[in-house]
Amino acid sequence: MMPARTRREIPYETKLKVVNHLIQFMALGKLKRGAISSTAALFGLHRDTVSKSWSSFRDLDSMKLESVFLTFQAVMRLVLEKKGGNQFRLLHLS
Repeated sequence: MMPARTRREIPYETKLKVVNHLIQFMALGKLKRGAISSTAALFGLHRDTVSKSWSSFRDLDSMKLESVFLTFQAVMRLVLEKKGGNQFRLLHLS
């Protein structure tokens, strides 16, 4: 039996690790049988939690992903220009 979790929401980093792990189980665009259960056991999460994390990743719109990546790219460029500082203004991206 799984130990009781103290929080209902799992950290973003854990969700990202779960999704990256599940991507390794993909074949022909689908998850292999048992991938969600084995991932849940590996990370100590409930199967439904892993399934919901995977569903939310799978349902992301490609335009949203592109927007997030472009914003990340712009922020990283500004961080490099400021030599690691965070005293900058992010310009509006359209």
